[in-house]
Amino acid sequence: MTTQVSGQFEAVAIEATLNNLRINPPTDLMGSPIVAVTDWSTLPDPFSANLLEFRSDAGVRMAIRPSGTEPKVKIYLEQVIANPRGNLRNLRADSHKHLDSLGRTTLAWFEIDT
Repeated sequence: MTTQVSGQFEAVAIEATLNNLRINPPTDLMGSPIVAVTDWSTLPDPFSANLLEFRSDAGVRMAIRPSGTEPKVKIYLEQVIANPRGNLRNLRADSHKHLDSLGRTTLAWFEIDT
């Protein structure tokens, strides 16, 4: 399951929040411990990008980057459910709700006073 959310914020709020996430990354995504953090800005060219990626032990991946053309942050969310059991339609609906909630929570990180 994948989804994307975005929100418009002051450029200074976007940069400040991304810098803070680099220094103080979250320890979990909606209660699921983070097992990997990738700061793409530290990678060598041509891979370097203003992008932060977080992976949780529940199969959730979240990537955050600023838009290249407007004062907007983009958040890409993905959840992989290994060996799904039960009703696949219900699993997808639950995953969609979970990712939407995570997206809204993450957007709130950018709502800072500038």
